[in-house]
Amino acid sequence: MNPQTYFLGILKTRNLMYLFLITLLLSACGSCPKPAQQLPDGAFTTTVTIEDMTDIGMTQAISCENAGTFTLTVTGKKWSIFQAAAPGCVVKNPTWSGTWKFCGDEATFTESGSSYTYKWAFDGAELRFTRVNDTTATRIVWMTNYPWVLQK
Repeated sequence: MNPQTYFLGILKTRNLMYLFLITLLLSACGSCPKPAQQLPDGAFTTTVTIEDMTDIGMTQAISCENAGTFTLTVTGKKWSIFQAAAPGCVVKNPTWSGTWKFCGDEATFTESGSSYTYKWAFDGAELRFTRVNDTTATRIVWMTNYPWVLQK
């Protein structure tokens, strides 16, 4: 093989590799648009009834465990939820927390190694979530059935 042809072949292969890497890096950097608005730090509450849970086929015991008033507290990239039990119910694990990442109008919540995603909208007083990717029926109810009201 002609040394010049060999050298040009190596350059062509190397250039294609660089082009691929640059394209990959650029696509990773621009894949997540900033949210149109910023969610303020604070506390938001919503209330879910036992009937909301039984309506989706949950037993009375599971419904009782997943009903009540939920308080979502937001501080930067961290969130926590506290659940006050519905009247006559007991909640065994009333608090949980994690981090979240915003990508445009979507928020991906991460807790204990699992993640779920919701679209979000905030009008200055109420925060609303719409399911994008979540398979936990009870969480879908308390995330989406009613607005989360900003506490002042």
